Parts: sequence; structure tokens; C-alpha cells
Amino acid sequence: MAMIRRWPLWMLLALLWMILQDSYRLDNFIAGLIVGALVFWLTPAPEIDFIRPKYKGIGGFFGWLPKLVRLALVFLWELLKSNWAVALMTLKPDLKLTPGILAMPLRIRQPGQIATLANMITLTPGTISIDVNKDHSVLYIHCIDASDPEGALASCYLFEDLVLEVLE
Repeated sequence: MAMIRRWPLWMLLALLWMILQDSYRLDNFIAGLIVGALVFWLTPAPEIDFIRPKYKGIGGFFGWLPKLVRLALVFLWELLKSNWAVALMTLKPDLKLTPGILAMPLRIRQPGQIATLANMITLTPGTISIDVNKDHSVLYIHCIDASDPEGALASCYLFEDLVLEVLE
């Protein structure tokens, strides 16, 4: 049953098989499907709730989509601001930075939410997500200038709020 739910990935594996074999005939596609079935049988997917977008409630998909667009726009704005700030830092002749590792307590707990947040933080110049503790309650972030920890984490908390709103 799990293999049928993942049919797009199964087709992709069959197409990848055809590309690797450099043969684009029907019998090779069927062989790719068999290889894909073996891959699914040998490596079962874990049953975890990785990402579960919340669009089943009031408004459905069309109530959820504006939240996703808002997340993307806020992320792009923060990306532009941090690019500008890091560019200005590098142009200063007396570069006095206080790099540090900050601990950000998390309200989100799903692995997909944490991965999304960590990637957004890492993609923003000046910050890099380093690690999450074992119980998924703290995200450790390296910041290029940690002289003001609250200010450095402000955009991270904004990202967390938006990720929570979109992927709860």
C-alpha cells in the first residue's frame, strides 16, 4: 500500500533506471519499475509526520495559501536586509564583530518544521543553523555578530512564527 501512495517517486525511479541504462524502451521502463519496487521493499519509509500543512480547516487551501505567500515574502525581505547588513559589515575598515553561538528555544516540534526553520536561518547571510538538541526544544545558531542576542534572533523568531502558522 505504501508503494502505491508513493507512485510519483516510483515512476521517477523507473525513469532514473532508464537514464542510467541509456535505453528508453518499454521493457527497460518495466525493469525500472521492478527495481523501484525492490528499493521500496528493501527500504521502507518511516511513518513520521514530517510536514503536515494546515489547510484542512476554515478556508481550506485558499486560506492557507496567503500564509505561505506571506512566509515567502517575509523571508525574501529578511534575506535582502541581512545581505545588506553583511555587505556593510565587510566594507567597514575597522571590522569589530562578536561572533557567537546562540541557543534559540523552539516552540515547533515537528521535524519538517524544524528543518524548514533551520534552512531559512542558514540561507540568511550572517547566520548558520548548527544543531538541534535531542528533544527538539533548542536550535543552536552561529551568528556573525552576536553582540545583541535578542536582535540577532529577532528574524529567527519571526521565521518560527510564520513556519508555525503555515506548517502547523
